[in-house]
Amino acid sequence: MDKSKYNRLFSCHLNSISVNHFGCIFIAAWSISRFTRPLENFKQAAERLGIDLKSQPLDVNGPSLAREAAEAMNRMRRRIIDLINDRTQMLAAISHDLRTPITRMKLRAQFVEDTELYDKLNQDLEEMEHMIDETLSFAREDGTNEIKTPLDLVSLLEAVCEDASVMGSDVTFRSKVKQITFFGRALSLKRAFTNLINNASRYGEIVTVFIEQKDTKIIVTIDDCGPGIPEDEFEAVFKPFYRREGSRSRDTGGVGLGLALTRDIIQTHDGCIKLANRKEGGLR
Repeated sequence: MDKSKYNRLFSCHLNSISVNHFGCIFIAAWSISRFTRPLENFKQAAERLGIDLKSQPLDVNGPSLAREAAEAMNRMRRRIIDLINDRTQMLAAISHDLRTPITRMKLRAQFVEDTELYDKLNQDLEEMEHMIDETLSFAREDGTNEIKTPLDLVSLLEAVCEDASVMGSDVTFRSKVKQITFFGRALSLKRAFTNLINNASRYGEIVTVFIEQKDTKIIVTIDDCGPGIPEDEFEAVFKPFYRREGSRSRDTGGVGLGLALTRDIIQTHDGCIKLANRKEGGLR
């Protein structure tokens, strides 16, 4: 066979192999992508659901197995939301029913001639009302219909600090920028920051609030001058109804839901909240 003819045949054969090889790789990559992309979407949806029940349902697409998994995920999401709504309505009904006997007891307590006994009874009844309000507020936060809108976090935080100052707290607000635009739920964020600043003021007296933006992160720092918290309780204080011995009492108020509610609000805004004892004293 002519050498040049042999080279041409060999070249054509190699080209054919290369094309077929490339085609196989392309088909394999397409098949892997077709099956892995729905799994990645499923993973992201599960993570969003764990943070915010108001997240969008999972798109139903891809292979049949992936579609069935997505539909099951959406059904589970719907059942969880329905369960929370049912529990919230039940708590609301119980709260309404409890207020009636509490009101009757307050009226009857007025006939108690012993002033000291009357004060104790009235204090207990007010604490019960406060517990009902806090519990219902905590339950309703998961079912709130407030939507996320663009807002200025600097203005919101400054307004919270001003409100605390008007109520007699020693709060200083600092920011290097005049505006930080954020997409969130204004009322929920205001409640979260109010809880933190009130706690800092109650147990730390002097409070400094600082907000800054680093790249894509927004950092809000709240410092107080109080005794701080033992590190082994950093996680426990965020649990519902947790009350630190020696730091909370009827005189300071609170039923142990403020920080739990605050962390839920921060997490539903794709954020996190951390505690640390300052070297110079106080809690951050």
